[in-house]
This record gives sequence, structure tokens and C-alpha cells, in this order.
Amino acid sequence: MLPTAIQEEAIPLILGGGDVLAAAETGSGKTGAFALPVLQLCVEEYREKREGRRGLVKTDVRKEEPRFVMSTVDRDSSISLASGGLTVQTRKENGWAGVRCTTGVSSGSYSFTVKCEDEGIVRAGVASSKARLELGKDPVSYGFGGTGVKVQSSNFEKWGESYGKGDVVGCYFSIEQDGRVKVGWTKNGKDLGIGYDEIVEKSKLEGGLFPMVAMKNAQCTFDLGAGGLGSLGGVAFSRADEAVQVKNESAGGIQKAGGEDYTSGWNGDGPLAIVLEPVRDLAEQTYNTFASLASNLNDPPIKSALLVGGYSPKPVLERLKNNDVDVLVGTVPIISQFMKQKKINPKRCKFFVLDEADQLAEKDNVEGVKAIYNMLPRSKSDLQVCFFSATLHSDSVKSLVSEICSKPMWIDLKGKESVPDTVHHCVIRVDPKKHDMDNQVLAKSINLVGSEAKKWVITDAVHHKYGKVEEEVEWDIMSEEDKMSQRVKAMKPVVLLKLIEQLDMEQVLVFCRTNLDCDNLEKFFIAAGGGNKFSGKKEGGKQGIYSCCVLAGMRGQQERKRNLEAFKDGDVRILIATDVAARGIDVSGLPYVVNMTLPEQSENYIHRVGRVGRAERMGLAISLVAANVKEKVWWCQNKKKPPQFDRRLFDEGGNCKWQSEGKMMHEVEKRLGNLKVTPIQLPHLDLPPEIQQMLKSGGYGEMQGTDASNPEFAIHLAELVGEVRELGALEFNLQTNWLRSVYRKAQEGEGEGEMVGEMKIGANGKHASSMFGGLNLPGEEGGPK
Repeated sequence: MLPTAIQEEAIPLILGGGDVLAAAETGSGKTGAFALPVLQLCVEEYREKREGRRGLVKTDVRKEEPRFVMSTVDRDSSISLASGGLTVQTRKENGWAGVRCTTGVSSGSYSFTVKCEDEGIVRAGVASSKARLELGKDPVSYGFGGTGVKVQSSNFEKWGESYGKGDVVGCYFSIEQDGRVKVGWTKNGKDLGIGYDEIVEKSKLEGGLFPMVAMKNAQCTFDLGAGGLGSLGGVAFSRADEAVQVKNESAGGIQKAGGEDYTSGWNGDGPLAIVLEPVRDLAEQTYNTFASLASNLNDPPIKSALLVGGYSPKPVLERLKNNDVDVLVGTVPIISQFMKQKKINPKRCKFFVLDEADQLAEKDNVEGVKAIYNMLPRSKSDLQVCFFSATLHSDSVKSLVSEICSKPMWIDLKGKESVPDTVHHCVIRVDPKKHDMDNQVLAKSINLVGSEAKKWVITDAVHHKYGKVEEEVEWDIMSEEDKMSQRVKAMKPVVLLKLIEQLDMEQVLVFCRTNLDCDNLEKFFIAAGGGNKFSGKKEGGKQGIYSCCVLAGMRGQQERKRNLEAFKDGDVRILIATDVAARGIDVSGLPYVVNMTLPEQSENYIHRVGRVGRAERMGLAISLVAANVKEKVWWCQNKKKPPQFDRRLFDEGGNCKWQSEGKMMHEVEKRLGNLKVTPIQLPHLDLPPEIQQMLKSGGYGEMQGTDASNPEFAIHLAELVGEVRELGALEFNLQTNWLRSVYRKAQEGEGEGEMVGEMKIGANGKHASSMFGGLNLPGEEGGPK
């Protein structure tokens, strides 16, 4: 059975990581579109744990969680926490998002620091447990913001110095026995002084003071072990004596259900996935789908359960207690109720799916959905939120998405059969007979020493001894056809290197044919960039002109999610992917796509290049095509993975086949129809005029304009001119005909009078002259013809 359209789009996207919004009609296979990848990811979790890589390490219920971390519950819904609980992030731009520490203090002097890690706005300080999450909004809430302003009770005062990315802001404070509270701040070790010194009623301090931060589109990391700051010289906050520690029992005025201690009093470790449905019947159907799909999973088995009204919950709750549920399907009221009662532990949940999300976003369900979400121990790398519905364009859905999703990716099926006209298509024909790697013209045009570039290239072992990557190419026994094939393989990475330099590509998605090709190209870029592999987000931004990472099926789910996030955040320039990601990647404003090899089907070319030219932005798709030669590629028997020892052709029982990219490119051109495919010539890779013009006028990845940089838009606009004029004339005639009829009725004295616009025209034409003045109506002398 072939996958449906929504399954083709959604499954790779969910497997790739990140929040997903998918619109599909009932009966389109959308339940399978989220059930299949959720089951797959559950399997990966267990297998990776078994292999010792990471994952589901079960927590001893007797072990206490760290007291001094930021709360997973007492925070704005847009706040995400990294593992460890000290790094917090929000991508909320409109309004403040706050988070409070799990522990406060009732007396003494203390200090801590907050490091700003990106360009957003941060406000750091302390507040009572009952203060709102917008730091500085309430009387017992003291904040100091990055714009150089301190705030309390919404009273803003210019104070201290501004701060931002890379700065470390310290907060020191004291609570004295008479209720006197002092709060001061430092910047990069410099004491800015005490900002607040006042007596606070003891009743307002019964809950103590808690470290807090409020942010707009920012990320920062707390160091609660930083002591001795400022004039008070307080001890490190995390060293506070247990006698003065206060547990955070409120959540910004909202009662919490069980708090953030997921190890004490909960019913087991909880499910890996929670799937919400608006009504019981739909929940039962979805549960049956999960149960049916999981029935063939034995290594490991994935177990699902249904929790809805009308059935006794005891069997399911007993299974949850025994950690015998991986996927929990249910309705909002029931799931919410049992989570508040600590019958469903949210600590292990990694997948939160809202099916029929348009109904779940309505007022009868939305507060329950938010309550469930706010109990999940979210971190930006551990929780994936998915919306599925027939429509996701209502205001209620958009509002919910903005609150509980982080950089969600949309699936648009409308463009499946269409070819985007916002993409420029180019081809570089790589002919080893004309431009061998030893050709000095090509070598010199690539800003590199040709012999060094050759050393960096790793090919797919089709022409290597024993079919092993680490072995030498068998030049001595190869036919001329084999030699041309190997030379094409060796040339393409170097041509790509030159292309990235030539266009100064800040962000490019490169498609390869196999996982092995992705691995080899990654190694090539690492060597070209000086040997440094991407090692995670750093303050310095992109880690070199050839910084790259891979999104392919053989990588673990966490690595795929991390790599895609790094590419979307701009931490790396190059994302190398297989076709499994072609229907899944959605990067806002992505300017470039490069096909290292063409896909087997021309339709997949459309899916690949559809990653650029979205949302009225222009994109450039470039294909490196073997010209005048065939290339021998892996085509393995019985689901084997390359490389393989047997390199005979598939029809002979081996694992290879010959492919002609010239013919494949011809099929692509047919599929593109009237859209032009512009050649870029080797060896110099001189850009054609239309590409140069586009780069000069703002570049790819930017919004379309109406100038020469976007001729398609200009042509479309010109076609509309005549029609718009006709509509304007028709509108004018309709309006004036109506006006004339009213005017004549008024002159004839018909009726008792009627309202025209804001003027009343009475019998015998009273007020008519004041209404129309000297206006000449159509058809009258002096009026428009």
C-alpha cells in the first residue's frame, strides 16, 4: 500500500524533529500520518537506550530532583528549558515570557548570575511566588532589563547600563528580619549598585523571594552557584541553608497540579506520547489505529492505551503504574483530570499530538489543553508538538499554536501538483572529459590547490577495491566508462565548494542520493573547513564557511532534531540531506537548494526544490548533472545498505546500476514545462545575467518585489491591468446609477424620505441640493460619459 499525500508529507517532517502543523481532510490517512512516526520514534527511544547511546533512563522514584533549577511548571507556556533546568529560551516576540526558580529563600543575603546568549531582551531579578511571570509587574517583583531600565509595580526607571548578547548580569539581594528587602545588580562583574531598598510587609514575604527572568525572543543561562556579588556580598543562591529554603508552591497565581517534582507521589513514569482527541469516538478510532500498527512491533513492543469517559479507568491506571503504556490516547477532560491527580506522570512525555485541533482549540477544550501542556516537562530538545486538522486557519487555532508551539513547520498539500514560479532553476553540467580534476583551469578557478581538493574528496566506494571506502580506487583494472563515472563522483564535491564560494551562500540545503553520500560529503566539508566538525550552538554563530550537518535516516532522532534546529537557527551554513527529508524540511526564507545527484523521479525534484521559493520569497535550485557520461551508483539487493562487496549490476545479482543524469535532467525539464532551466558553465561558474541581477537586488530568500528582479510578478501584474480597469469602470457605473435614481426620486417627491449616506432626503427634494451640490451625474450635461 502506498502512502497518502498527507503521510508522504508529514512522516518525514515528524521524524526530522520539531513542531508540526498539518491540515488534511478526514479520510486522507492523517491518523497514520502521525501514528506511524510516533511509533517509529518510540522504537528508536528504546533501541537507543538499549544500545547505551541515550534515552529512556528510568529514574529511581526515591531520588530527589535538584532543588535549584528553573521551574518546568511555573513559567510562561512559550518558555522551553534545556536539560539541567538552567538554560531557558522563548521565541515569543510580542509580550514577556517569564520563568521562576523551583526554590526561594525567606531570609539572608544571596546572589546569582544570568548569561545572555542571543540578541533578544532579558529582564533579570527576583520576585515573590505569587507575583506574575512578567517580572516587575507587581509590588514584590524587582527586575532589571537589558535596555538599562529597572522596574517594580510596572514603574519603569532608567538605571544602570544596557546589556545584551554575551553579557553576564548578576543579581544580589537580601531579606532582613524587619522585612527590609535590598536588590542590586552587576554587569560583567561591575557593581551597578542597589536598585531597591524598602520595607515589605511580612505577609507579602511569607512565600520568600525567587530568582526570575522575563524575556522576549531570547535565551539565557542561570548560574545559581555564583556568590559574593555586589555590595551585599551574599552567598551563592544554591548554597542557601535548608532552614530558609521555600518550595515554590504557586505558579504566578495559577494553582499547579502536582508541581514539578515528577518523582514523588506519581503513578509510574508515564507515557512517551500523549494524543488528544475532542470526543470519545475519535479517541477510540485513533487508539485502534495505534494498536493495529503496533501489533507487529516486537523488538521492542510499543504499547498503547485508551483513557476516555464511559469506561473504567482502573485497568489503564494500573498499567500506567507498572510503566506498561507508551502511547496514551484520550480526551481532554479525562487526561487533564488524571494528570492533576498524579495518575498520569508527564515526565517521560516526548510527543504531544492534538488531532482535530480546530475542535481542541475551541473554548470547551482549550483551557484543558493548555493545562495539560503546562504540566509537561518541556525542553526545546525533548518535546514535539503536532497539530492535525482539516483546517488550521481559524483564529482560535492560531492563538493556541502561538502559545504551545516553537517554530512550527507547516505542511501545504495545495502545491503538490504545481511547480513553484518563485524558484529559478539552474544546471551545471559536469563533464569529466572536458573538466577533469587535474585540469589546471578548473583547479585554479576553485580557490584551492587542486591536489588538496582531491585529497579531501571521498567517493561512495562503487569503484574502490572490495567496495570499501577506505580502499583505493581500482584505476588499473577499470574500463573507460568506469573511469568517467569515478571522475564525476570526484569532481562534484569540488564544484559544489566553488559554487558556495561564488554565490557566498549563507544557507544551502544539499540533497544527496544515499546516507553514505551524505556522510562522505560531510567529511569533505569538514576537511575543507580545517577539520572542525559542527559541535553544537556557540555564541560566535556559524562555525565557518563550510560548517555543515546531516539530516538522513541513518542518524538518530535526537541528532536529526538537533541538526535541523542548528540549520534553522543559522548555526551552520550547509544541511546535507537525503530524499527522506525532501518533503519534511521547512526553513523560513531558505535561499538555495543544490542537487548533488538528481532524484530517481522528476516529481521528487519538485518536492526538493519546493524547500525554497516559499511565502512569496525567491529561491535558487542548482543541479550538478553528469554530462555525456553515465554514473555507476549503488542499487542494493534485499534492502542492503551501501557500500557492498558485490559491485556487479543489480540484474546480475549485484548491488549497482548505471544511471544517466542527462536523461533524468530531460525528464525534469519536461516536468517544469515552460519554466526555464539556466545553464552555469564550467570551469569558471560565471553566473548568468538574471542570477546576477537577482543577487544585486537583494538576493534569494527575500520577499518578491515588483521590479526587474521578479519578471514573473511584473508579467502577472501587467495581465491584470485591463481587468482592473474594467472592474473600476463597472463599479463607477453601478454607484452613479444608484445615486441618480435616488436623486430623481427625491426631485419627484416620492415617499416620506430615505437615508442616503449620512444625509436624509425628504419629500419634495428637501436637502437634495445640499447633498449633491453641483454634481453632474452620468448621462447629464457635464457628467462623465
